Amino acid sequence: MTDYTDLFPNLPGDSDVWVYTASRILSDKDSAELTSLLSQFASDWSSHGRMVDSGFKVIDKQLVLLGANIPGGDISGCGIDKSLQMLTDFSRTRDFQWVDSLSIVYRNSESELSVESRAGFRTKVASGEVTADTVVVDTSLRLLDSVRTGMLELKSADSWHGRLFRIPAHSTV
Repeated sequence: MTDYTDLFPNLPGDSDVWVYTASRILSDKDSAELTSLLSQFASDWSSHGRMVDSGFKVIDKQLVLLGANIPGGDISGCGIDKSLQMLTDFSRTRDFQWVDSLSIVYRNSESELSVESRAGFRTKVASGEVTADTVVVDTSLRLLDSVRTGMLELKSADSWHGRLFRIPAHSTV
C-alpha cells in the first residue's frame, strides 16, 4: 500500500480531496500530458475570484488525487465544476472515461489497480478472487487527512467494502 502521509504538504489536513479513476491505464504520453494539464490547472484554479491552493497526484497512471483549499473559505460548486470539466475534457480527447462512484477500485493479485462494477466485485468475492487481504481504494473520501492517515488504500477486511460485500475475515490464500 502506498504511503500518503506527506501528500500535498502545502495543504492543511481539512482540505477537500477528490479521487478520480480512469477506466483504463493511461499511456505514458497521456499520463505525462495529464500531469502537465493538472499542473497548469492547479496554478490558475480560482473559485469566485479567490485562488485555490491545490495539489494533485497521478498514481499508477490511472488514479488522480486532487486536493484543494481556500484559506478561510470553501470552494464553490463552480470552482469544483472547473476541475471536473477539465478532467472530463481531457478524458474525451483520450478515449476513456472517469469511472462512476458506484464502481469498486482495488488492487488485483499483481498489485495493479482494477475497476469492477459492484456486481462484478461481488462475483470476485464469491469466487475467492477478492479476499480480506485484497487492497481496496476508497474513492468516496473527501478529506485530505483521511488520505494522509491511510484510509485511501486498505485491506478489504478493514474497510467498508468488507462489510458491504461480506468478505470473509480470513483469507483462504
